[in-house]
Amino acid sequence: MASNEAAREVARNEGLADRIRFEPADWKRLAYPDGNFDCVIGSGVLGRLGTESQRKSAVHELCRVLKPGGTLILHENSDLSVLRQFLTDESLVPSLSETSLPFGLGGGIVSARRPS
Repeated sequence: MASNEAAREVARNEGLADRIRFEPADWKRLAYPDGNFDCVIGSGVLGRLGTESQRKSAVHELCRVLKPGGTLILHENSDLSVLRQFLTDESLVPSLSETSLPFGLGGGIVSARRPS
C-alpha cells in the first residue's frame, strides 16, 4: 500500500478523514500561498534530493507555506544537524530534542516552530 493510502486509512480509522489531507507535491514550488498551514509534515523529503542546495531549497519551500506559530515536523535519515541548521537559517526554532524511531528504523524526527 502506498504511504498516502496508508495514511488516509489511518486518518479514517481515527475519525480524522474530514480534517486532514495527504498530498504528494513538487518541493520546488508547492501550490499553496505563503503561511497557509498550521502544520507541515514531511518524511524522507531531503534524503531524495541530490545536493545541499536542493535540500536547503526544499526546507525553504516547506517553511514558506507554514503559518506564523506553525510547526514543521520532518522525518529524515540524513544528517539531522544539517537539517537543524537549515531550520535555523529559515528563522524557525528547532526543538531541543530529536526523536529516534522505534524498532531500529533509523533516522530521526526533528520539529521546529515558526515564531508568531
